[in-house]
Amino acid sequence: MRIEIKKDIEETYKDEFLKGFTLKEVITFTVALSVAGLIVYILYTKLNLPIETGVYIGVPTMLPILGLGLIKIQGLSLAEYIREIIFSHRIRVLSYDADEIPKNNKMVSMSYKIKKSKKTKRKNTKKENNKTKREESMR
Repeated sequence: MRIEIKKDIEETYKDEFLKGFTLKEVITFTVALSVAGLIVYILYTKLNLPIETGVYIGVPTMLPILGLGLIKIQGLSLAEYIREIIFSHRIRVLSYDADEIPKNNKMVSMSYKIKKSKKTKRKNTKKENNKTKREESMR
């Protein structure tokens, strides 16, 4: 008897919390609907706007919350994906494969030799002068 098992069990069989939705999805729906409901309530009671206007304002504010909780790009949530993009922009020099050499030849490697620049002699600050005077007086 041959039983085929799918390779990615975690993605195929999600951890169900409520009727096929995961806990993260249920919390996302709850928060998004609460924010939209709160906006409709405040606009209706405080500003005396019609409920339809509140819904027209509440639904677009609910969409980014749903996007943060539900959208997945390359297996990452939207927040994790944005963090990865920011991280790769911070380390631009390292963001290439080993076969690809950047055009500016700035390679980060243990064997990469850095040109030594001429050291300029800097003037001591008052604190450093006081420190050296104390050390000399102790001798």
